[in-house]
Amino acid sequence: MAHIDAGKTTTTERMLYYSGYTRTLGDVDDGDTVTDFMAQERERGITIQSAAVTFDWKGYRINLIDTPGHVDFTLEVERSLRVLDGAVAVFDASAGVEAQSLTVWRQADKHHIPRICFLNKMDKNGASFTLAVESIKQKLKAKPLLLQLPIGEAKTFRGIVDVVTQDQIVWRSAADLDDGKTFELKSLKEVNDPDLLRNATDARNALIEQVADLDDEFAELVLGDFSESFDSLPSEETILCGMGELHIEIIHDRIKREYGLETYLGPLQIAYRETIQNSVRAIDALDRTIGEKRHQVTIELGVRPWMGEMSATAPVIEYAENIYDSLQSELREAIETGINNSYLQAAAPCSLAAVLVAGCGAQKSLDKVSCAISKQDIDISKAQALKKADKQVLEPLMNMEVTVGEDHLGAVLADLAQRRGSIQEIQSRQDNKVVIASVPLAEMMGYSTHLRSLTSGTATFTLELASYQAMSLPEQTALLNKRSGLV
Repeated sequence: MAHIDAGKTTTTERMLYYSGYTRTLGDVDDGDTVTDFMAQERERGITIQSAAVTFDWKGYRINLIDTPGHVDFTLEVERSLRVLDGAVAVFDASAGVEAQSLTVWRQADKHHIPRICFLNKMDKNGASFTLAVESIKQKLKAKPLLLQLPIGEAKTFRGIVDVVTQDQIVWRSAADLDDGKTFELKSLKEVNDPDLLRNATDARNALIEQVADLDDEFAELVLGDFSESFDSLPSEETILCGMGELHIEIIHDRIKREYGLETYLGPLQIAYRETIQNSVRAIDALDRTIGEKRHQVTIELGVRPWMGEMSATAPVIEYAENIYDSLQSELREAIETGINNSYLQAAAPCSLAAVLVAGCGAQKSLDKVSCAISKQDIDISKAQALKKADKQVLEPLMNMEVTVGEDHLGAVLADLAQRRGSIQEIQSRQDNKVVIASVPLAEMMGYSTHLRSLTSGTATFTLELASYQAMSLPEQTALLNKRSGLV
């Protein structure tokens, strides 16, 4: 997506050529591109309607949609954005953000589409990487993460630097053919260009700070190892959520059939929660030196059970007297983000708790890394406080309705009793009985198959989350032993 003449169709043509989808490079001016196939498009040299094409690249299947850039065909962009996983926003490096760039960017905002910005025409007269990036920041109010740097601009443009890997790619013209396929790849450490190495290193450090500010898990890796951890973020498992066992089984089967991925589906997990039974406080201090800068943060937190009438679905954050006004807005934001993130990322989310910020100290000059350290310190302080508190495990309790014939009613009731079910009411509905009960979700694993067997396939049931209830001490002990592998 882009302003007209930014180079969307030409970029698409290059992607098809480099991936082996086409054998020759098409040209908009010659009217022989793949995606501009309408007679009107080839005559006018513009894209009029969106065109989809599929190609493979390094083991991945890419479905690409080339959209129009002219304002008259904005609806085509809107239509395409509704089905996209992501978008490439193409910019003319000599013009930066233009009128239609702004329009399509707003459309992508509306549909919550993640974007990659591609600065095209870096070899054009007047091209400026710095000015183009600055226009993205100023006009689109975006915070781009720089992944590549150009080597030269306009007539001197000859390659790029990969900010992540710290490699450079320099294109070499091969005889009469200059199709971009011939290039030289070298590590910056092998290139005798101190200025380029310094600029790339600064860009990489800035990128790490930006990512750390967006992701607390990554920030912890940064604090542990500022440089090496960037290259290895583990992704050991993905949590698959669904409405029931059958739903999850079907999703798992579709992953295998449609994407060709062999995955192991672990046992179904129950979303337990924890609460605390008394008020406690903890204090923690972090002192880190990153690069040449020292970052110091001290946090004092208190946690207590939430006594409100409604169950708290997020931590209730309170500040001690005279603390709130003395904190910088960036630090307050980091504190509250840290509390909320630690709440969400806990192994068993802490339910029904209020968090008191009793004290906070940090250097006056705050930057993104300082705020990231504050978030980490919040997580440590909260963990220390929760360790001191008396804890209670909560389990999801379900409202349940079973519709069953009277001849199988006794068997169903006896089975529910074994599953810790509590019968609320038994109603009559035509020739059937409707059992209304509440039962812990943990006891319902495999119930659909078991109920069919128990009633010869004549009974049906529905489940709906009612609330979270405290587990008894024996049940809680049994659960913790099971999760720790003791039973």
